[in-house]
Amino acid sequence: MSAICGIIQLDGRPVNPDALKAMARTSAARGPDGVRYWLDGCAGFVHLAMHVTPESVHEQQPLVSSDGRLVLVCDARIDNRDELIAGLGGARAFADDIITEPALLLRAFQRWGRRCVERLLGDFVLAVWDRHARGLFLARDPLGGHSLSYHRRADRVVFASETAAIADLPGFTLEIDEDTVTRALARLPTDTEATHFKGICYVPPAHRLTMKQEGVQKTRYWEPDPDRRFRYHRDDEYTDHFLALLDQAVGCRLRSIGPVAISLSGGNDSTLVAACAARLLPELNPDNPRLRSFSYVFDEYPECDERRFIEPVVASYDIDACYIPADDKWSFADLGRRPVRWDYLWTSCYAQLPIAVAEATRQAGCRTLLNGDYGDALFSGASYFAADLLYSGQLGALLALARQIPRGQRRQTLFDHGLRLLIPERLKRIYRSARRRPWVPKLPGLSARRLREAQRIREAARLPTSCAALSPGRRPRCASLLEASWPNAQGAARAGLHAPMAVESCSPYFDRRLVEFVLAVPQEQIAVPGRWRRLQRAAMRRLLPAEVVERTSKTRYGALLRAGLGDKAREKAVNLLEAPLAVEHDWIDASWLTAALAFRRPTDNDLYALSQCLHLELWLRALQDHTGARSSP
Repeated sequence: MSAICGIIQLDGRPVNPDALKAMARTSAARGPDGVRYWLDGCAGFVHLAMHVTPESVHEQQPLVSSDGRLVLVCDARIDNRDELIAGLGGARAFADDIITEPALLLRAFQRWGRRCVERLLGDFVLAVWDRHARGLFLARDPLGGHSLSYHRRADRVVFASETAAIADLPGFTLEIDEDTVTRALARLPTDTEATHFKGICYVPPAHRLTMKQEGVQKTRYWEPDPDRRFRYHRDDEYTDHFLALLDQAVGCRLRSIGPVAISLSGGNDSTLVAACAARLLPELNPDNPRLRSFSYVFDEYPECDERRFIEPVVASYDIDACYIPADDKWSFADLGRRPVRWDYLWTSCYAQLPIAVAEATRQAGCRTLLNGDYGDALFSGASYFAADLLYSGQLGALLALARQIPRGQRRQTLFDHGLRLLIPERLKRIYRSARRRPWVPKLPGLSARRLREAQRIREAARLPTSCAALSPGRRPRCASLLEASWPNAQGAARAGLHAPMAVESCSPYFDRRLVEFVLAVPQEQIAVPGRWRRLQRAAMRRLLPAEVVERTSKTRYGALLRAGLGDKAREKAVNLLEAPLAVEHDWIDASWLTAALAFRRPTDNDLYALSQCLHLELWLRALQDHTGARSSP
């Protein structure tokens, strides 16, 4: 989890070295293993190093080509290294015995130019400055596993792994992008390019950009293949294929310079990753063959405790387990000292739990921390199998499955996630305009103005073009899998939670190969009534103890929220919201907030809405403090 940043003066003026140093200071936590600069007239790059893989110890970044024309800086973990090396002439084509990611990417850019990113597997962001053509090339991996943002004006381009490194530059005027914040509060799909500040954009996942003085050329280089489908004769063949891909995804993330750890809960996602990692580690990381696990446990809140599912996995695979007592980590226990990133709006009520895991991981000397994030996106929720079966004319199979659907879920399953998806969009718009059903946002406390903005954003929303060519049943799944909130939240967590601990957080499920696979198999393989997470559970049966596989309930942490806002943090929350900026800036409705703070038998939904208001208030205050500090002499 290194970081990169840079400045290109498009007008030819020399880069101010103090500006580069300011960007490096803002991202200092991302460079525990050193910071290196490259500066040459109108261009300057910075690399902040955190060594995770064995090859990264030998990296020399920024990297200049032998002819002096190209300069590259990257934050990358390339998964298909052997394939790329072979395509570039074999190991003998490289000057050094140890082939690092920067050397591999630079040689790939020299051979294939801007299209080199189409050949890459893994998480990466990279920047290449062509000194002869005076052009800057930026690219981000297909799912957005690593973040990259930029700011462009007529005379200058600035880029960085963290938006804060750009927003904190002297002379940059911080102005909130209100649509982005409204989307976050109303739980609407996130714009792939919008950050929290106007003038700063993300390089969208699966995109490459070329910037010159005359303009910007932006190209999408990857999207799901609409014609790629897997049709096997037996269910076991789907399970075989999935497990092979999951082993690849996990194995690529085991390439670590030290012990490998996992944030292990008792759920489907992390237990399956743990089983794969524990099997593969002795071969792929023989110096550190035993998997470490870190799990938060509860005695005071037994409904949150998952030891009965964690311990069988630990015993089956001889995992070196650490259990972190977490009864004191109820929601907002740290309200008076809660770490808040002024450049990103956090909304997690349970942030203390992953922070505790990251801290324990650092203390154990581990730099790689696996997790089960994104597994829900791949396997849970409505699978839209009804639309797939209707579209392909398999009415008999649909009727057979329909009998298994509980009566109360039939409309949603057969119409909302089935027939409705086959109706032409033009007819849907006519129906919506005629009915005008009121929309209720996920956060009920939005002010009237913000509610109107949220309704406008929602009505203007369109299916991503990358999903348009897919069949009706695959489009909404594709849209949810590629929704930008996943990479944006991961990037913020890496910068805010894991970088201060010098820990690289890795999500094996967040892998292009797995996304392509689940979109290409019949949707009834993913989930059908009575067999949700069908494919994942089939894989679990091969690797995990029966008590874990047969688990039917999902742990909820509502008790921690009730303990915090309903009792222990109540007084602090009331005091914090006594003169709220969230109301002053017309984000939250004042009357709703007054009623919410009365705490008259609040439901979990009421407390959750109040927690979102608290996060907004903390963020606005942190941003105000930061802006004030910047303007002070």
